Amino acid sequence: MSIWFQNKRTSILFLTPDVDPTVAQECSFSAQATTLPFPPLQNKIIAEYLHQQGADVQFLPWKCFKANVPTKILCSFDYILFLCCDKYEVHVDDFYAFLRDVLVPLHRNSGDIHIINNPEVVLWNMDKRYLKDLENAGFPVLRTTFLAHSSITVPLLSAAIRSFAGAKNLPVILKPSISASGTNVYLVKDPGQVTTEDISYMESIGSRLSNRCSLMIQDFEPSICTTGEYSLVFIGGIFSHATLKTPVANGREYRVNVMYHGRLEDVSGSQVPDLAVSLGYEIWAWLCEKFGSRAIRYMRLDGMVQKTGKFIIGEIELIEPDIWLHRQVGGTVLEESVQRLFQRDSKNGAKLFE
Repeated sequence: MSIWFQNKRTSILFLTPDVDPTVAQECSFSAQATTLPFPPLQNKIIAEYLHQQGADVQFLPWKCFKANVPTKILCSFDYILFLCCDKYEVHVDDFYAFLRDVLVPLHRNSGDIHIINNPEVVLWNMDKRYLKDLENAGFPVLRTTFLAHSSITVPLLSAAIRSFAGAKNLPVILKPSISASGTNVYLVKDPGQVTTEDISYMESIGSRLSNRCSLMIQDFEPSICTTGEYSLVFIGGIFSHATLKTPVANGREYRVNVMYHGRLEDVSGSQVPDLAVSLGYEIWAWLCEKFGSRAIRYMRLDGMVQKTGKFIIGEIELIEPDIWLHRQVGGTVLEESVQRLFQRDSKNGAKLFE
């Protein structure tokens, strides 16, 4: 195993959600630490591995930083990562302002700080209206339309759902364009005949969303209840590993998220649907062309297999996806993944820590 930090103490900041003060005391450790604290954060195994390699690793809530506050603290780090930054969707306006007013200018004006992924990528990816960009680029995306926040009323939403469903009248999914973990996702089983439960969701959802947020109306893909949803993880431009998420087998649940008791299993490359990996590489190349070759360091592609055998994109995650490296035990996946994550350029493979 190579030691990356022999010549220079490298400082790495993991941006986090707001944390409890008792947890915050445990959220910083350095190379001299004799014992390693385990902050209860997503993807923490990456921070633990970096610490073991000699890096100074710190965790700070992104809400600590405002546009009118000096960015001296941020400038003291060599790298800033979003991989532990879940729950940003709870504070949509604040997170948007943090990206627009703090991190994007910092990234543009400082050549010494590496922000992974590029904050302009994060700004684009936080709102699922990016699916329209993917669709316009020719990628297979679940059929989706977006309803402006001002149009989220029961009459307008009911009409939009009926229009979207059309004569087939198949079930549709409603969810905020800025969301995560299945929060505020709702299934309309019969668009032509809304129920009192449907109306209750329509009446309340607008007040639960930021004005910056749209409401998505999306085809419900029934294979998610049988085959499940595949998640393919790409790091440094290379397909790394994949998982399959399925809903709890109670005949009612369609959400695959852990909070709804969804099940998760690792799948080998040979078990991944045909063309899904090549599709991931095509999306990666498109993103690099759109944002720059060094803008993307990790990506999770989520999708399902339709009854025709076609792999259809549900979403791509470029901010804080759980990439399940803690499940990749007994091999070199963790070491190789972290090394690729910090490469200067996926083309030349140069390591940042040498």
